Amino acid sequence: MEIIKVNSDNRGDIYGYKIGERQHIIVTFAEKGIARGGHYHQTDQWHICLAGKLEVKVRDMENEIETTRIMTEGSSILMPAGFAHVFIAEEPSVIAESRIGEYEATDYEPYRKLCRPQ
Repeated sequence: MEIIKVNSDNRGDIYGYKIGERQHIIVTFAEKGIARGGHYHQTDQWHICLAGKLEVKVRDMENEIETTRIMTEGSSILMPAGFAHVFIAEEPSVIAESRIGEYEATDYEPYRKLCRPQ
């Protein structure tokens, strides 16, 4: 297994690795207020908070229902396919994502605009 840095900017870093068909990503949030995500996927994904505290906004794109939840160290959330999501750090944080297959995302602009690097 090789862990590679996928991206780095003022928001933090993204690292990726693959084990068989399963893809994993580690995402860091450098400080409070940093947002990541802002999209939805064609496949289900698991998100695990490894450190810190995050607000997670989730929108069911089919039913147009939005929910908000707080993730803290050790908590996890299954993000179903077709659910837009954005993670907003309430303090420096780290999450891990896991999915089967290659990364594919469709931007959901109301969330995505929160995630663009400043």
